[in-house]
Amino acid sequence: MKAFQKEWGICMGEKIRFNRGRQFTGYWLTGGLIAVIVAFALLFVTASPLSQGNPWVDSNAMLSVGHYWLEGHVPFRDFFEQRGPVMYAYYLVANLIHGQGYLGLFVIEVLNLVALWWLTVRWLGLYWSQKPVLIRVSALIVPLLLVGAFSFETGGSPEEFAGAWMLLALFAFAAWKRQVWSAWRSGIVIGVAFALVFWMKYSLVGPWVALALVGLGWLVYFQDWRAAWRLALGALAGVAVVSGVILSYFALVGGLQALIDVYFVTNLTAYGQGYQGPLATAWRSVQVLMLGWQHHPHLFDGLVLALIYQFWGQRRYWLVGESLVIGLLTAILAFWSGGNDVYLFIPLILLMSWLFALCLVDLLNAASRKVALGVVGLLVAVLFVLPKWTNPFATAAPYVWETERPVAAQLAQAVRADGHRQPRLLYYNTLDWGVGRYVRLRLPNYIFEHTNVDDQKYPRQPQALRAQVKHQSPEYVVWGLTWGTPPVDLTDRAAILARLPKELRQNYQVIKVASMPLPQQAAMGISSASANQLVLLRARRLAR
Repeated sequence: MKAFQKEWGICMGEKIRFNRGRQFTGYWLTGGLIAVIVAFALLFVTASPLSQGNPWVDSNAMLSVGHYWLEGHVPFRDFFEQRGPVMYAYYLVANLIHGQGYLGLFVIEVLNLVALWWLTVRWLGLYWSQKPVLIRVSALIVPLLLVGAFSFETGGSPEEFAGAWMLLALFAFAAWKRQVWSAWRSGIVIGVAFALVFWMKYSLVGPWVALALVGLGWLVYFQDWRAAWRLALGALAGVAVVSGVILSYFALVGGLQALIDVYFVTNLTAYGQGYQGPLATAWRSVQVLMLGWQHHPHLFDGLVLALIYQFWGQRRYWLVGESLVIGLLTAILAFWSGGNDVYLFIPLILLMSWLFALCLVDLLNAASRKVALGVVGLLVAVLFVLPKWTNPFATAAPYVWETERPVAAQLAQAVRADGHRQPRLLYYNTLDWGVGRYVRLRLPNYIFEHTNVDDQKYPRQPQALRAQVKHQSPEYVVWGLTWGTPPVDLTDRAAILARLPKELRQNYQVIKVASMPLPQQAAMGISSASANQLVLLRARRLAR
């Protein structure tokens, strides 16, 4: 135990605090640093009021779920979407803040970034509690590195919000080892965080599996079995409380079976490639990690240097071992279904950023405050410029002063011009593009978009979509011309009609074609005429 305490470098039970004479200064510092986070988000988070909107279909789908839930429709019971209820609760809150547009999403993203910063401050305080100013300023690099990373894309993913709960669990575990928190308290927090992420997207629970293995190894080494029982029982209590609330709600509204059928059965049987065995999964994870290195070379190269510095320079052997185990298990469990979406790297990026922040404090702790804060300030200034190259999604989406308009806004203008009050709109071959963020829409049917679930494994989806089009029940339908196919000449009406399925041509008529590049396409100089192309169709029964 003494060797372990020595690794942490400070006395047991010591906490971060400003002395009374500097307490007021501490408040101003905290407020200023939060203002920096807000300013960074205004520039590089696409839900920002300075942006014309988040163009990512997944975020827009979840915003629609939150909107429909707020109107009284229950997820899974009344409409189909695959993510967990906690994720939709975030987007319910976003719609409570602002029912249209993206301001609500921006608010919860900023709050999440602030939480990441504060959790980093608390964790760094376990090592350097006597450096409150330096650790608060250094912790700023964590949310800034996240938003500036390629994996952040346009923002709004489950990984982004799950990251704060992951860091909270890791801090709780570290605080227990430091004896700053009791085993009971740490266990409950770890269990609550686990349950919230499990009901958000259960493939993201890798850090907790790693924590269990690391904790078991630590307990075996130090023979602290009483603490082990308290930690385990506290975690089970936290899981039971959160899961009990969620299951009770869905049982009360008659949606429990639908929750189980969609969130577990359908996701496990009809989404992704499924589990392919331990060796295949491990090899797949290595391949995807190499892809991550390709997209984030500055972060992965920095990680190697940080681990070497912590191991040989600071001799924090436990920290290096824990970081490797947690990082690898997080990656393996995140990629187990065969996915290779770049946002899956967000948990790893947060782990890297924690190490970078700790290295920064380690290196600057002996410097004068003026020098240390100057170095960190210069680093933050660099991070304000970096997203232009490291995250093309962040700056390629149109700002409010640009003439380019999102495809959803273009289609919404055509719907609004028709004058129908709260019409129904169906995304026939794509996910939700967010037309409902610019004009009020009603839920068209249980299936309101074409999700990424395999049609052959989940035939209810294509059957429901075709039935709606056949009966012209939704007033409008959106068809993606470039959803899995090359672009078409938008001036050639015959070429556009040739892309539409027969049932659409028979029951609907084209009233608008919109185009705009996806952010990564715009960053590569691809014009909107050759990128993202959508068609808006109106039911023939509404023909004037």
